[in-house]
Amino acid sequence: MEVLFEEKKDVIKKPDEFGWTPLHYAAHLGHLEATEKLLTKDKTVAGILDGEHSCALHIAAKEGHTNVMEKIITCLPDVYDLIDNKGRTILHIAAQYGKASVVKYILKKPNLESIINEPDKEGNTPLHLAAIYGHYGVVNMLAADDRVDKRAMNNEYLKTIDIVQSNMDIGEIIKYWIMRKLEHAGGRQSLHRLVIRENAYMQNGDNEGYQENANMWTDNNGHQKSSDGIYRSASETSTQSSDGASRTASNMSILLDRNREIMKEKQLRSHRLKDISNTHLLVATLIATVTFAAGFTLPGGYNDEGPDKGKAVLSTKIAFKAFLLSDGIAFYCSTAAVFLHFFASLERNYHLLLRFIKFSAILTYVSILGMVIAFTSGIYLVLPSSSELSTSAFVLGCLFLTFYIFGVLNFTFPIIRLKM
Repeated sequence: MEVLFEEKKDVIKKPDEFGWTPLHYAAHLGHLEATEKLLTKDKTVAGILDGEHSCALHIAAKEGHTNVMEKIITCLPDVYDLIDNKGRTILHIAAQYGKASVVKYILKKPNLESIINEPDKEGNTPLHLAAIYGHYGVVNMLAADDRVDKRAMNNEYLKTIDIVQSNMDIGEIIKYWIMRKLEHAGGRQSLHRLVIRENAYMQNGDNEGYQENANMWTDNNGHQKSSDGIYRSASETSTQSSDGASRTASNMSILLDRNREIMKEKQLRSHRLKDISNTHLLVATLIATVTFAAGFTLPGGYNDEGPDKGKAVLSTKIAFKAFLLSDGIAFYCSTAAVFLHFFASLERNYHLLLRFIKFSAILTYVSILGMVIAFTSGIYLVLPSSSELSTSAFVLGCLFLTFYIFGVLNFTFPIIRLKM
């Protein structure tokens, strides 16, 4: 690199066909050593913009390379407030691509405070973009900072909480906690949004129409937009009014039909998972019921008299300890599975629903294993240890456990790892 710099000094600032300089590529790859050498030769190269008006700092923010960002800002402090052709700062870029480490880095820098609430050309702050692109970890991080304006509205008169509320892909549990956090920070829904929802309800007069129309709005360019990210020019189906916000029945019908198709596909996948969940719930409930009852009807009974009155008669036996431990594991795992299925019933997000069911399935398999061990230990405990019957019961239990574990490891877990 040093030799190349000596032979061709202008290569540092020479862009390629995309407008990228060597510093852009160093920032993209996160190559700190190359970044340092380039900036040492000429620090002004950090201010060169590519075809999209993005500087090397934008590229580093997009890729999550905070060490490269630190070096660039140290060498050329004023570069942090450069914006691209969409009017977006490095914090916008980090929020758009869900780079939590970059967002955290920027929030910790007092000298970068001026870009925290800066809007882009569409009026979106970094908090807006994080919600639009579904990076809710970044939304939580920004919402937790008192300097972030949760009441800011974009050019479509939408606050961040409006965008979160309109997203049909996010599960109800996650949506509830995010909206609660935003509301607690003062980010209540915009009046514009509430008027649209009320108007949709009055026009349709039913819950279905209310839900579908409430998740649509018209932007300042006369494009109708839905929560599923569907855009359709209003001029294609209706005559725009002077303010570009008019809607006709035919235009609304097209949008609603498309929405219904998308929602139907999602519902089919979710219904399949719901059926699986109902079966698993039934099994988990039965196991929880049986193991709960077994915990209070201990094998061997209780002492009726003496200092150990009310205590288990066979509590000193190893088999009894195995019974109690495995029964407890079965009960707690099955109960946890029941709770997961309860939360799954509140979810509409397919991927989160799938996670709930996968984890609850594992808990159910463990609870079945514990229940079988408890049963085998209990039978062995109440029968004479030297009898053929107790030996047969023990051997049968061990054989079942061997085949069960083998089946789970070789057939069930690979299926669980697959995407449905």
